[in-house]
Amino acid sequence: MTPRLATFTVFAINGAMMGTWVAHIPWLQDHLGISKATLGLCLLCMAQSGRVKQAPEEPANSRPRSIKDKSKTSAQRPVPVPTPTPKSSSDDDDPININSVLIPIPVSVTDENGNAVTNLQLKDFELKVDNISAEISSLSAFMPSMM
Repeated sequence: MTPRLATFTVFAINGAMMGTWVAHIPWLQDHLGISKATLGLCLLCMAQSGRVKQAPEEPANSRPRSIKDKSKTSAQRPVPVPTPTPKSSSDDDDPININSVLIPIPVSVTDENGNAVTNLQLKDFELKVDNISAEISSLSAFMPSMM
């Protein structure tokens, strides 16, 4: 059976069934003793039941969807993870690779009048992460240009 013939057969049988059933509606109304309003409401509910959708099944090979965590605020930042160093041969002449993570933390320091304080040194700063002192490896000045 070709797909075209199969589709025609399904629609023809469905049309014949609906046509036969619709012709029996007045008999059904008289037999059950229901009003036209009740019959209309039943037919409306039957028609609307076809609009109810089920959640589509995801194919087994589909990619997982990403879900944003709305509980995080914009102040929370992800913790950086160091990139692993590729393994090298066991020769003693190979350089030693060390993983490190540099996290730039922009800071603005102003006086009471709102003027930038520019003569600060590394010893003038203290960094705490979860109330534990952390090392500050370098300090650099960045002065944005006025537009």
